[in-house]
Amino acid sequence: MHDTYTFRRRLARAGLALVVTLGVGACSETVVTVPGPAADEPPADPVAAPSPDATCPPSQYAAPPSGACAALPSLTIARSNRTIAPARDHHTTHVIEVGGAPYLYVFAGTDGWRSLHTDVQRAPIGPDGGLGAFENVGTLPEGRAGHCIIVKGDRLFILGGVVGTERSGPSKSTLTARVGSDGKIVDVAEGPSLPIAVMHLTCAAHDDTLYAFGGRGVRSRSTTLSARAKMNADGTLGAFEDEAPLSPDRSHHATFVRNGRVYLMGGLTGDPTKTSIDRQDVVSAEILAGGHLGPWTAAGALASPLSVSAALLRDDVVWVLGGYEGADAAGYTDRVQRGTFAKDGSIASFEVVDAKLPQGRAHVHQTPVYGKHLYSVAGKSSEQEPLGTIDIGTFE
Repeated sequence: MHDTYTFRRRLARAGLALVVTLGVGACSETVVTVPGPAADEPPADPVAAPSPDATCPPSQYAAPPSGACAALPSLTIARSNRTIAPARDHHTTHVIEVGGAPYLYVFAGTDGWRSLHTDVQRAPIGPDGGLGAFENVGTLPEGRAGHCIIVKGDRLFILGGVVGTERSGPSKSTLTARVGSDGKIVDVAEGPSLPIAVMHLTCAAHDDTLYAFGGRGVRSRSTTLSARAKMNADGTLGAFEDEAPLSPDRSHHATFVRNGRVYLMGGLTGDPTKTSIDRQDVVSAEILAGGHLGPWTAAGALASPLSVSAALLRDDVVWVLGGYEGADAAGYTDRVQRGTFAKDGSIASFEVVDAKLPQGRAHVHQTPVYGKHLYSVAGKSSEQEPLGTIDIGTFE
């Protein structure tokens, strides 16, 4: 359902017997602290702007906050001894601090579209970045997969996806919820409807504004969805208002925010069950006063066409892990791309680094970061099986 059948046609065209699915990336992650009561202060921009005067050799970049040239960060990735059960893909993941202690939260998802999960689980993050055992800390009203999530303070905003059963199709549904002082998910309520029913959308946040972008609509095609809503201090979400539509329409992409701009990368355009274009481009829009967006403009390119990837921004470098590299790919990739920025805010370059995931994986909607560690949780294998394994990356 939904994605598994999508690539039978596309891979047959490429002469491959393997069935591969496509998924959505996600926005960059910021750690959220829940000391107990709601934290109403908006999160700061992830990084400070590098110096506009910096000119660095290819092996270096203008590192924040000073903009001085520094060696590009490196990454190593290893398989954790922890797993999550049941296995899942099309879920969302976030790091949340509760009472000063960090936890890795995992929200819902599906087991390869056999059923939809309703559970919310979390695992403690140790001083060395390792994970403790997972525990159940909440239940969503209905199963949900292919959604996106924003966490602000102790408030959660869950948008879209397939809701109810695996055959329900995309939904306009949104949820709001709260992380209690004990870390459990409470006060789950229906939020305002999205402008259209959609799955495989991405979402992002800046100050008190939440954004929803693209995704796959009810007719299976990618959409031009670009909308914003206000995250209110009481934890409710205002009505969605349309922004300038995406051009071209886009789904299964990745999103992050940097220095007052929102970026969309890769994905596909069209109907993945029939005819679609694998995207390699990056576009961005300026976040204006009041949360409005400026026009979408070209902002560079990935090292290859890429969907199903998960993107994160750390120390002014964007990392993209795993995913699907287009119709000629034999399966999901284990490769990691690293991108740096030009002075005008566009992508200067993406390169494939030495670090690799222990296996190719996709449908990992976020790779949240805590300290010098990132977490790639579950997802789907090239054999179309949902995963319960977890990979932990370490930045140097």
